[in-house]
Amino acid sequence: MNLILIEGPELEPVSLEEAKLHLRVDGTEEDALISALISTAREFCESFTGRSLALQTFEYVSGPFFSNYGIIKLPMPPLVELVYFKYLNTNGEEITLIEDSGFYAVKSLEPAVLCPMLATGWPLDLSYRPDAVKIRFKAGYSEIPKSIKQAMLLLVGHFYEHREAVNIGGGTVGGGEIKELPLAVSSLLRPFWVPRW
Repeated sequence: MNLILIEGPELEPVSLEEAKLHLRVDGTEEDALISALISTAREFCESFTGRSLALQTFEYVSGPFFSNYGIIKLPMPPLVELVYFKYLNTNGEEITLIEDSGFYAVKSLEPAVLCPMLATGWPLDLSYRPDAVKIRFKAGYSEIPKSIKQAMLLLVGHFYEHREAVNIGGGTVGGGEIKELPLAVSSLLRPFWVPRW
């Protein structure tokens, strides 16, 4: 299984203005840096939680199904829209499956799952290539939960204040306490963690 980012977010879940207010920064001299820190914080939180925090388009690429009636879990919830579900048949032709006739999606689960129609199962003419299945979908929040937003702001503040790894206590590895991120970040994000595929 491979997950490819097709189109990144147009808007970050934390605005530049929100981040500058959190940092108590006036002026525009550091806007580019702060914007980059917002993106970095979002990417960290996405990696930690396994969620798409802003609207993005992904392509899930996989080999053949292990079971004719197995489910496919789509990573990076919440699922917003299925764009397409395509597969290569044994003749090398690309076939598009239509939702609610070739499969159905259970979007209320996190992660969302795709299930074959019970009457037919998954296609039997599926190629054995490792890239036989391609599912393009959009995922992300229209508004992220407040705890995730707070974690992002804490990260932006941490990255802004400490531009390198932090060594509290001034010592070396044996003489000082080394912390790379505020503990509160993981505590805020942990309830949103999604088991990986």
